[in-house]
Amino acid sequence: MKSQKNLILMVVAVGCGLVAAFLTTQMSAKPAPAVETAEVLVAAKDLPVGTFLGKDEMPKAVKRKRIPKDAVPQVLVLNEDELLDKRLTRAVRADETFNPGDLAKGGIVTLPPGMDMISFSVSIDQAVAGFVGPGCYVDVLATAKAGNRHTAFPLLVNMLVMAVDTNTQYPDNKVAFTNVGNVSMAVDRKQALLIKLAQSRGCGLSLVLRNPDKHPRKDDEKWTVDDVLRMLEDGIAGGNTGSDGKSGSGSSVETVALPVARENIPAGTKITPELIDQKFQQVEYPAPGPENAVKDMKSWLGKTVVERLVANQFVPKDALGEEGPRPETKPARPAGPPAKTHDVVMQNGSGTRMFRYQEVKPGEWKLLGEVIAGAVIPADGSKEAPAEPDVKPEGQDKPAPKGAI
Repeated sequence: MKSQKNLILMVVAVGCGLVAAFLTTQMSAKPAPAVETAEVLVAAKDLPVGTFLGKDEMPKAVKRKRIPKDAVPQVLVLNEDELLDKRLTRAVRADETFNPGDLAKGGIVTLPPGMDMISFSVSIDQAVAGFVGPGCYVDVLATAKAGNRHTAFPLLVNMLVMAVDTNTQYPDNKVAFTNVGNVSMAVDRKQALLIKLAQSRGCGLSLVLRNPDKHPRKDDEKWTVDDVLRMLEDGIAGGNTGSDGKSGSGSSVETVALPVARENIPAGTKITPELIDQKFQQVEYPAPGPENAVKDMKSWLGKTVVERLVANQFVPKDALGEEGPRPETKPARPAGPPAKTHDVVMQNGSGTRMFRYQEVKPGEWKLLGEVIAGAVIPADGSKEAPAEPDVKPEGQDKPAPKGAI
């Protein structure tokens, strides 16, 4: 019994010692320091690339959160104003902070209701030296060539510019763009088709910056999309001609379609419907056209080619007649290499003209006529033909041509 009591006393003593040691350790231990935190802006949810942080989107996309100071990145956005009206150039995950390098200026393009957007190329001088920018209203002018004359007319009026290249805002602290490659503007379907049709017709496009205090203007009432669209569809790059036949803002150039031989047609050829369909094409000439030109080949059905018709030239009336070639018809040139020709371009105040010469013998050239719409109008009646152009035909040592013979 005595040994059991001693054992119990020993266990109690050891337990008391352990309790005393634990209490002593707790009393001597220092309290753990509090973790320092900082409040930062983080993404409220996963945000994909291109997310626009506008005033309405901010409450759903951004929130504030406290994180340990040790976890705060060295570079981050602390102020909501730095996020406002910015776009993300990198995806940001939920609870991730924002890096200023992942933000782009300028909001997304907001088109007016019912409108689309189209872009086309312009140079800086065609964009009013770079002063055309987002939010401006402009007129789109078109220039085109009709025959040997040039004309200009308003293609579109009072158009809203949405962007210059990829910029939806003007450069910081600047009133103009230093470089311009493309301009985007709000259009409806018909206006978009008008631009594409003008480009297909080879029209040059340039912009006029409208006075912000004067849009729309009274003279805009004279302009309609349908009038300009009809003009371009007809292939006449002239003025704005309305349904009443009166000229609008541009100046029109009248033309006449004449039959032109696709290839040389020998004398004695019978004029048939098949010949007209296969061997002739209609070419536009400035009105009224050559006085002796045939205007309708069908009116000569059943007749005969009495003088050889030359390719790419209009058909003279005296080259057609009754059956058989005329007795005075000159014999055809012996077979051999085709005669050399050379085109000479002359520019003056009224525009650009092209004249075609043919070599009759080495060093001597004959003026065939003026080249208009791919066809040669004979030299008879030509004016201002260059007498001695200072160019040489390819492969010739002597200057040519030396006057018309």
